Amino acid sequence: MAFMIKKLKQLEILESDDLNYVTSKLVCEISSKTCMFGLCQSCKDNIITANEIDYNVNDKIVWPMCMPKKYEYGEEGNKRTTNKMVKAEREGSIRLDQFN
Repeated sequence: MAFMIKKLKQLEILESDDLNYVTSKLVCEISSKTCMFGLCQSCKDNIITANEIDYNVNDKIVWPMCMPKKYEYGEEGNKRTTNKMVKAEREGSIRLDQFN
């Protein structure tokens, strides 16, 4: 999520790329699982407000994201598999309701 927020800040759609700041605008309490999982009745419908600039919510943007990828290692006949975090590109629209 941090990479997505940074990209939206770069496009001047969000006012900040600070993950804690943006998260605090969405939830009552950052340390509450109920809030963070969208189950809190007080904040589950909170939305992020965008800067008032001209943009199309359907425009596609690309941002980096860390994702697990299977990785094989070892000699033939003794191969092992593990998950490795890699930086990949993700594409989506500018719609801010993706955060909820």
